[in-house]
Amino acid sequence: MITYNQEIYIREALESILNQITSFDFEIIIADDHSTDQTVGIIKEVIGNHQHGARIKLKENQSNLGFKENFKYALSLCKSKYIAFCEGDDFWIDNMKLQRQFDFLEENEFYSFCTHHCNFFWESLNRIILNSNYQFPENIGFGTDYDMSSFNKGWHAGLQTLMFRSDIIKHNTFNKYKFFRDTHLLFELLLFGKGFFLNFVGSVYRIQENGVSSKEKPFERAKTNYVVYKDLVNHNPHNKLLFERFKFFYGVYIDQLFIKNKLLGGYYKIKYAIEIKSISEVFGLVLKSLKTKINR
Repeated sequence: MITYNQEIYIREALESILNQITSFDFEIIIADDHSTDQTVGIIKEVIGNHQHGARIKLKENQSNLGFKENFKYALSLCKSKYIAFCEGDDFWIDNMKLQRQFDFLEENEFYSFCTHHCNFFWESLNRIILNSNYQFPENIGFGTDYDMSSFNKGWHAGLQTLMFRSDIIKHNTFNKYKFFRDTHLLFELLLFGKGFFLNFVGSVYRIQENGVSSKEKPFERAKTNYVVYKDLVNHNPHNKLLFERFKFFYGVYIDQLFIKNKLLGGYYKIKYAIEIKSISEVFGLVLKSLKTKINR
């Protein structure tokens, strides 16, 4: 678990993990990124008062490392056979989540990870909403394989849903990437082997004002996706499915850029044509955007 200034949510997150029912022992490793609120104090309170609090191992950074470096640090502290993540503002809702995922990986050694459905809690509305922006497989019975084609379709597999084999991911795996998100982790796991999507709802992804990517406006979200997938493509240039995904997000980013700044957006449409498409196609994109703008 990585935490930073999550005093409002951290108790619920920790209790949802400590309340897991398992046939095996587990520990909770927390790397707090120099929180300036009461996050660390609450963690220590849970350690002292919860009947399973001794499972928590708290590491306090002496300075703020940032998301990528703190994630790598937390990963380096994990020594068990399997690793599962829950960020400090998310929480688990199935007390058998860890057991279900553990059993699957124990029985299916050729899978590198498993994931599951999650709910989305919108802070501003104070309720759970099924978010159509996130894709999940449907009509899958017990579950279904998660491979590169699933990744390309955009099937959601956030940090709070994953359990993976610790021996295939090292903390220095991500040094080559400039911009790190959970997308990088998922992609690296798929390079080692396919995963499996278990058909149960095991966690809640909290969508809040100050999350890393949760509540970004359309332009910022489009830019983040573009930057992340460009980073992945730069280091994995021969992966065709990844490149198709990058093209999609590049196009979305350009559309949002054009809405925000027609001149700059036009420049990027031409740049996009040179890099991805033909010149004739880009003029079609520009004309389409202009017509859309005029019709409004």
